[in-house]
Amino acid sequence: MRLILLFLFTTSLYGQYFDTISIEKKITFVNYLKQNKQHEDALYILNHFNSREQIDSLILMEVKLLLELHREKLADSLLKSSLNLFSDSSKLNCSYTLLQNHVNILISKLDDLKKPNYTTNLIHYETWRIQQLATAILKNDFGGFEEIFNSGKCTNPNTSMIEFSLYVQKTEMFRRRKKSGFLAGLFSTIIPGSGKIYAGKPHEALTSFVPVVFNLAQAGEGYYYKKFESPHLYVFGSIGTVFYASNIYGSFKAAKRKNAEFNNKVKNNIEYEITKLISYY
Repeated sequence: MRLILLFLFTTSLYGQYFDTISIEKKITFVNYLKQNKQHEDALYILNHFNSREQIDSLILMEVKLLLELHREKLADSLLKSSLNLFSDSSKLNCSYTLLQNHVNILISKLDDLKKPNYTTNLIHYETWRIQQLATAILKNDFGGFEEIFNSGKCTNPNTSMIEFSLYVQKTEMFRRRKKSGFLAGLFSTIIPGSGKIYAGKPHEALTSFVPVVFNLAQAGEGYYYKKFESPHLYVFGSIGTVFYASNIYGSFKAAKRKNAEFNNKVKNNIEYEITKLISYY
């Protein structure tokens, strides 16, 4: 399909035709491609249009498509390069700001969010509200979340559902206790493998416990029969010590890894929720 489109655009006849048709028809054609799951072709055409003549509505359409395809950095670059098209007097300034905020959330530039000039547009106000709630969760700012959440409620059914999902996500984060790497290491110092259980990695506990106990038991048996003359004492004692130290460090890392996994899960859930807003920008 792309080869056909490329042929149409590189021939003078069709190239001139597509450059002269109205913006509405261009948007209709791109939407047709999107409805038929031909996102790459739609993106190619939008890129072609915008490379010849930058039109604000088509720029935003390309940005939305890039976000749907999870190409946040390209979307960010396109928004920054077309900033001059979206002055404060532009009708699409609010949409531009919301899209830039959306990108900033996805690429973790949480301090770069800007309040849009939504005036009387209710859906833009509610999407801005959702962006603020999502940012508060990602910053672990539960007080800020509660302040925004209690200041009003979304009225649109879709934004209301997203708002509720974010509240559930915040509640889960608030109730969950962060795993301490120090405590995990301490527990495994006392009982090998117990720190892994504390860190939420019970399936790894046995692999920490058995090597330590086996090698130290062999070393103890050698010492019992031959005291310091036993080679078992030194061989298995050395191996057991290595496993014992590894078990402590592994428990510390397991706690950190569990926290990172939970944070990534939260971030993915939030990204999933705010992606539903793209069509409203």
